[in-house]
Amino acid sequence: MHLVTWVQFRGDERPSVWRDICNHVTFEWAVAVGDRDPGSEPEVLTLQDCRAVALEGRRATNTGKASVITRENGTSVWMTKEEAQSILVAGRERALPPEKLGSFTLLKAGLGAMPRVVLDKKVQSFFDDPETGIIRAKDVPVPEKLSNAAAFQVDLEL
Repeated sequence: MHLVTWVQFRGDERPSVWRDICNHVTFEWAVAVGDRDPGSEPEVLTLQDCRAVALEGRRATNTGKASVITRENGTSVWMTKEEAQSILVAGRERALPPEKLGSFTLLKAGLGAMPRVVLDKKVQSFFDDPETGIIRAKDVPVPEKLSNAAAFQVDLEL
């Protein structure tokens, strides 16, 4: 359980290229619960959803070690006192919003290189889409040198 920047699209409008994505998204604090392993998707909770858990985590221990806290739905999470405090501070009314990220940083987050940034499923699918995302199929003609079958013949004389 840790504090992250949650990136979501602002509305229904989508950019035509990934370089313009920073103008179409919002950034807010959220809490990711779960692993950040490639292929696993953390559960994203709003700060209001985990306020009670963070209060419990702040009082749970003074040793600095992670403590196990049972959430309202019955699942257990590990949380250190520092994580609980950062969730409570970010959830204050006068807390600063998360830093806005540029398009290149969002691209890195789409590739999984930014562990404290979680992209909403729609934002992640934008980066994964072959038309607008990271990998694009291009219609490029084969160079003449390669299209000539004679260029690939090998002289097999011994």
